[in-house]
Amino acid sequence: MILGQGNDSLKGYIEANISTYVEDVFLELPENTEESESAITALLNQADLTNSVKEQILTKENHIFDSFENIPAVFWAQLLQDGKVSFSWANVSNFLAVQEEPDAILTKVLEGEQGFAKLSAQDIVVADIGDKKAKALSKFILNNDALSDDKYCTLIQCIPYKYTNFPDTVSAEKLECLAVANKISLTEVSFEFCSNKDELKAILISANFDEYLVEKEKYEIDDDVRGFLISGSISDAEKLKISLDFTPSYVDENEDLATLISDLLISTGAEVTKFDDLVLTSAIVNARTHTDSIKLLMKCIPNWDEATTMSVLAELPKPYCDIAKYGKHPKLDKTSLHQEFVQLLEQQNYISSFSCPSWGSSIRVNTFKSQDH
Repeated sequence: MILGQGNDSLKGYIEANISTYVEDVFLELPENTEESESAITALLNQADLTNSVKEQILTKENHIFDSFENIPAVFWAQLLQDGKVSFSWANVSNFLAVQEEPDAILTKVLEGEQGFAKLSAQDIVVADIGDKKAKALSKFILNNDALSDDKYCTLIQCIPYKYTNFPDTVSAEKLECLAVANKISLTEVSFEFCSNKDELKAILISANFDEYLVEKEKYEIDDDVRGFLISGSISDAEKLKISLDFTPSYVDENEDLATLISDLLISTGAEVTKFDDLVLTSAIVNARTHTDSIKLLMKCIPNWDEATTMSVLAELPKPYCDIAKYGKHPKLDKTSLHQEFVQLLEQQNYISSFSCPSWGSSIRVNTFKSQDH
């Protein structure tokens, strides 16, 4: 009010006694909390006021600055921590650039509810703050293990860069978040970093799957990593490509994995001839439903001989296993799938015959009396 309307004599008098005025009048008026930005800035740059008094002014006033412009750097930390300057990556990057020890203060701001909510909703835009500041700010977040894992995993998504290797200063949970967020490229260095970290390696490959396929020989993985991959978030088409590389005996020894492969073969309608017979057998036997088992088996029968077909049927529950026995007459529920199944078996000459009376609810399968058929 005085700056805007007071006469020059009054303004000159107050300026000459500014310290007494601020301490005895300005700070003592309870409702004097809505001073303008220009008035506050003028006081912050007033040489006759101590920093302690200036900090009291900032605490008292409700004004929120858009930026640190025209504000002495010594007060930036207070403004950030008190929420008296807008929470923007531009302001954070400027603070990071000029403060001697900014890490603890910035971490506290990023962990704070208000600061986190506003900053996590913004991307770090290189064009707005410049490449140098954007890189410094991104590195600060990237290497900051003092951030809680959940906030870290959100904030790294604001980073505009992708790095050639993981930071070695953060928790395992943060490393996985970096890989999931696709902030780490698949390189020899990042791949080597994941040695003895199978799940992290799988996540890294998932996020860079096209690059992995191009240089698969360069990035050799084992069956454990493949297991993480096909139970992860890559597409079914990508999972099928991984499934082809499993060691057959590994699939045979892991029922849950065989079930996943069964699911893939059923859902995608994939060509089964590319898969090893032992993998297919495990997938059929460990399918989620008997219906899935029969669907898969029917896809395999045209390429299998009788011995292989019957050995797989023998591993299925009744009544299917009885089809693999001589002199049996098992009954199957009358469904369109079972009708197609027994017709296929008869065409291949793997059963003697079948009957499917219109009045009944089952299909009777007649196996051969002996192997002499």
